[in-house]
Amino acid sequence: GWYVAQHRLFDQAPDLRRGLGRLPDVAPPNAVMAAWAGPAGAATPAHYDPVDNLVAQFGGTKRWRLWRPSDSVPASPPEYDVVLRPGDALFVPRGWWHEVVAETEAVSVSCWFDGDDVGAELAAFTVER
Repeated sequence: GWYVAQHRLFDQAPDLRRGLGRLPDVAPPNAVMAAWAGPAGAATPAHYDPVDNLVAQFGGTKRWRLWRPSDSVPASPPEYDVVLRPGDALFVPRGWWHEVVAETEAVSVSCWFDGDDVGAELAAFTVER
């Protein structure tokens, strides 16, 4: 199957930002934006990010399960179990464990940022992904 993960589409085609509604206005100016698109069942296993994430759902639905920061992969039920639908947005603070599963064919955009500035950590994080 197909799956587009963490594609820096908006760096390559900045004019596409106009199609994101108010998201570019809500996200901090230093946010790095990445597109996600995939079929039902596309999944990202439990992990945490070293930067904050504001994610917006543009098409389809995705289930987000979130756990508070810890030193290891959570074994307990999630603290939050949220389904994002088109028009929904979710803020995931840095360090929070999360896993994501597309319930339908889905399209979303992540806006990664740190609290102060883009900095080397954010740049390295988005290059590694």
